[in-house]
Amino acid sequence: MEREDIEALIKFHKAGLREHRQFMSISAVYLEEQTIKALEELKDKRYSP
Repeated sequence: MEREDIEALIKFHKAGLREHRQFMSISAVYLEEQTIKALEELKDKRYSP
């Protein structure tokens, strides 16, 4: 997975969370937040100097 792909997934999940948070259960919000966090950590591990 390339850096651009990871960044696109992060943007996708953040946008979905912003748009649909009010309709999501607490556990669904938590899972989305954990997904975003994991993707950001993956990006940092792979592409930081």
